[in-house]
Amino acid sequence: MQYSYQFWDGLRPDQSTKVIAQFGPVDAWLRLKRARPSSLLTVWNDQALVAVSVMTHDRLAIQGTIVDVATIRRQSFTVTPDTADVVELTMMHAAAALDEGIGIVLRSGDSLTWAAYGFAPVSYAVTTSWSQPTRMSRPQPGTTQQLTADRDVLQRLSDMQRVRPTGNVDVVDWEEASPTEWFILTSRDGQVRGAAQLEVTDQGIVCRRAVVTDDGAAGDLIEGLVDSIDATTLQIALAPQHPLARMALAVGAETRIHAAAPFGVLGGIIDLPTMLTALIPAFTARIAASGYADWVGGVRLEISDERAMIMLNAGVVTIIDGTREAAVRMRSIELPALAQLCFGYRSVSALRRAGMLACDDTELPLCEILFPCITPVLPFFRS
Repeated sequence: MQYSYQFWDGLRPDQSTKVIAQFGPVDAWLRLKRARPSSLLTVWNDQALVAVSVMTHDRLAIQGTIVDVATIRRQSFTVTPDTADVVELTMMHAAAALDEGIGIVLRSGDSLTWAAYGFAPVSYAVTTSWSQPTRMSRPQPGTTQQLTADRDVLQRLSDMQRVRPTGNVDVVDWEEASPTEWFILTSRDGQVRGAAQLEVTDQGIVCRRAVVTDDGAAGDLIEGLVDSIDATTLQIALAPQHPLARMALAVGAETRIHAAAPFGVLGGIIDLPTMLTALIPAFTARIAASGYADWVGGVRLEISDERAMIMLNAGVVTIIDGTREAAVRMRSIELPALAQLCFGYRSVSALRRAGMLACDDTELPLCEILFPCITPVLPFFRS
């Protein structure tokens, strides 16, 4: 069946009315500060509405390097879709992100289903929890409160996140259309020292995002949370190196880390040069801290229909086309492997062992410096 695709700002008034009648208000998505014309894509069969896809433009810090990503937050169909329809809608929306200079797309899904289309898991699942009640001192009166944070508070938290990264992959700018509860920690003079985003689930209360100014604030925030919430119902789904997770371990919690399979956060690389260009600051820092700081040459990445080269010139990194000869070749890279390399989900040698890329033994050290394994943990995005 032949479908037509239209963005929200190209719809007629009667079409906009149909979208709202079928899927509810969309204003909240369109009011996000980084919303773009591509944020909302609709699918039509003649005059009949078939589907709506919502994509947000988010920012992550991968080992301190700010990377723009496009996130498929919501896809809704008027009829039960088959896999091909969902994939086509995702790829159409991804193409719009590429037109805007974004080469990385995130979505949730079943890893087995989406592997054939170049998507792969890029986030581990972490649960820091208490198996029995814990006793802690109470926070100072008036320094903790649970509320829906307004835009000003969220901006302050975002600024704190930039100053103090809390993991190998951090959320820098990740907006949500619907308000969420935050547990806020302040000083006695009213300054925000930390905050934890809380979500009520069937399994209990989950903290998927948190920001603190220092380890002391992390400890005080844990005290406030445990004082307000039965610790046996609280789960902290943050990277193990996050200060809040580390302070929880100090007061009796246990951490479990595992692959988020089969359903989890998936990443797809829609353009190889765009992805590599976004990672230039990370490549530069990694090379500078290694024994290859003075190395000169090219590292060529080869996927089925595209080549790109990471050129190293005594610490200066550039990305060029991959048509010329290279000193190092990462050959036959499968698209899912490319996504996992980008986020550091699996090492080069592990992917090679799994048959997802090829390179010579002598090339492994340099390749693993450029693409280290960093155990990323991303929040499971809400719709």
